[in-house]
Amino acid sequence: MARFAIPQEGTTQGLEFMFKELGQFASMMRAMPAMKEKLERFQKRLPQLTAEGTAGEFPAQVTVHVNGQMETISCRIPDQALMVGGGRLGEMVQAATNIALLRVRAQIAAEMSEITGGMNLPPGMFPGLPGLPG
Repeated sequence: MARFAIPQEGTTQGLEFMFKELGQFASMMRAMPAMKEKLERFQKRLPQLTAEGTAGEFPAQVTVHVNGQMETISCRIPDQALMVGGGRLGEMVQAATNIALLRVRAQIAAEMSEITGGMNLPPGMFPGLPGLPG
């Protein structure tokens, strides 16, 4: 929640802060059309963003690839991994998938920060982007 300082009598400290914040907001609103265009281009590129996650020890290492739409695009399970008992294969696939998803989310967040100029925008400002609040 934003807190505004109430200026003491004879000072303008609180007003300066308020106008500075309004100026930043106005600047952001002026930048919105360009930001929207960059965002639309970025959304079209999401399927091309990929990340890899691995779990297990070589040669029984499971590898999973995901894209920027949070879809699994490949899962490689070598024969040696099939011999791992006790339900560990499922755990390895799950771990590799989670690692890949974390990595692709980090890529998306980094690109979003670049698009928005590092502005800390509220969740939901850009609905429809997978992996981000909104």
